[in-house]
Amino acid sequence: RQFPDNSVAALNYAIGLGCYASECDIYLTKDDDVVVAHASAGCYINNLKPWEHTLAELRAAGTLANGEQLPSLADFIDVVLEAGTTRLWLDVKNILVDGSSAGYTGFSARSCQLACQVIERMKARNFVEFIVTSNKTVWTLCYSAAQSAGVRAGWMGYVAPAEYQTYIDPWINIDASNIWFDGTAGSGQWGIDDYASAGVEVSVFTIDKDVDAAYYANYIDRLRAIATNYPKKLIGTFRK
Repeated sequence: RQFPDNSVAALNYAIGLGCYASECDIYLTKDDDVVVAHASAGCYINNLKPWEHTLAELRAAGTLANGEQLPSLADFIDVVLEAGTTRLWLDVKNILVDGSSAGYTGFSARSCQLACQVIERMKARNFVEFIVTSNKTVWTLCYSAAQSAGVRAGWMGYVAPAEYQTYIDPWINIDASNIWFDGTAGSGQWGIDDYASAGVEVSVFTIDKDVDAAYYANYIDRLRAIATNYPKKLIGTFRK
């Protein structure tokens, strides 16, 4: 089984080794399962808030576009372990309801904590990593859970490199708009060199346009990964 070319995927900088990751969003369900789905605005899955419904209820409310049922995290990890060559990046989202995360940070963190249990049970530590919302409350709880489970976690917090150095094995997963996007300079004050020089691993998302891919190709030795919606296209650009 293969992940489609238009999936949200992350390309490891060791492109010559064929190392890839497929990125997917995870949410807690009411029955303490973890569902894999790209939620709509308001964090709805099949028009339901996942933390208020069981996995069975979410599945009963609708299928994927190809007719398959919504996958649980365990389902997804089964595919990863079967292939043995793809790493899975679990994106822990900041749940926003009516524009606010108040009262919902626990649901975000719990999805990571439960995911760690699934990863440990399935002996998948070498195949799964987390990328975590910039919400620091969620990040702190997720980082603690990931460290306890021996799973790497990258933070999307755009903060000074010195703050990242306070964490073990620091890794920033940064929005390209802070550095370079659509062929223009980013809006942020810290760049790839600032983090890399501080010993912080850097991955950047989402690099889809040729002009952006060409820019980041110059930094390939300083990047841990690049995220793109078009992995085959990006691989071709870098191999040139």
